[in-house]
Amino acid sequence: MAKNIILVGSPSVGKSTIAPKLAYLLGYGLLDTDAVLAKRQRMSAGAIYRQKGEEFFRDLESKLLEEIALLKSYVIATGGGMPCHADNWKLLSALGTIVWIKAETADICHRFMCDRNKLADHPVLNSALEADNDDQILLKLKDRVEKLTADRAVIYQRASYVINSSHATPDFCALMVKRFID
Repeated sequence: MAKNIILVGSPSVGKSTIAPKLAYLLGYGLLDTDAVLAKRQRMSAGAIYRQKGEEFFRDLESKLLEEIALLKSYVIATGGGMPCHADNWKLLSALGTIVWIKAETADICHRFMCDRNKLADHPVLNSALEADNDDQILLKLKDRVEKLTADRAVIYQRASYVINSSHATPDFCALMVKRFID
């Protein structure tokens, strides 16, 4: 059996949208780590993080990685911070090929501005909603996304491949990943 393909990247770059398309193209199974944790805890990943704390949430992520260590032929979409915690990058690298899904800050912000519920549920970025109007929300969100992306890029840049989802459909991104690994 083939190794897994692991998608990493900042929030709202398209990991969870690209993953099922890629899994279909490859005939692989699909695992979205945030979805698994949400199902187990019976609340969204953002709610787990907010209500139980970052340390609890990151420990859940690490334990999940240990549980799936023997998986083969899966596309795995990770939460944005998962690769940056503890030894998770090492665990992910052992699981398979890591692909960094990137997007421009403006595109990430646009996606969150179009889905305020998604933004409200994101524990690291949702404070942008405390601003008085859309222009201020966008400005705060842009600052937070840029900082988060810069902080995590140090880890993400270790990926074997990079795909920019800003000017590409999820289907095209999935095809590009398939092309890289074939």
